[in-house]
Amino acid sequence: MLFPIPKTTATPTEGEVKIPLLFFVQRIQRHVSRLIYEVPSDEEAMTLVDDNYSSDALFEWNSERLDLDGFKKFVQEWRTRYTFLDFEFHEAVATPDVNDEEGRGGTIGFALKGRVVSKDDGKMYGGKVHAIFKVEWVGDRRVITRNAQVLQGPYVVEDER
Repeated sequence: MLFPIPKTTATPTEGEVKIPLLFFVQRIQRHVSRLIYEVPSDEEAMTLVDDNYSSDALFEWNSERLDLDGFKKFVQEWRTRYTFLDFEFHEAVATPDVNDEEGRGGTIGFALKGRVVSKDDGKMYGGKVHAIFKVEWVGDRRVITRNAQVLQGPYVVEDER
């Protein structure tokens, strides 16, 4: 394994502090949006998806609507086609759900830039994403119930390796 995979779970343990919603953005950035493409096996990637998304989550990618199974296929296709080099996250925002007095749910978003290498042609590609996530407290944990992303790319970039 090239790097340690954090052992995190979406289900809090007894006595665990429920982190503020804005800090949950960082968890999604580091442990979901990035790692699902970087972990060594497809099984680990799918476990990350299952642990962090509700079973009835809805997705929209550049106006294409997907259910959870469609999102998993999307992830597997990208994992098959590209080796991910780096991700740069910025402009994280969080707005708590006004109907959730404990501040566990809400809407979060961020922008992302990343680079990949195609496994087909060996070229480096870049992309930019703006992502919005609806986070809800379901049962005993926070899960993502909706995810809308606008992706610009992948586009060929100069090889800086």
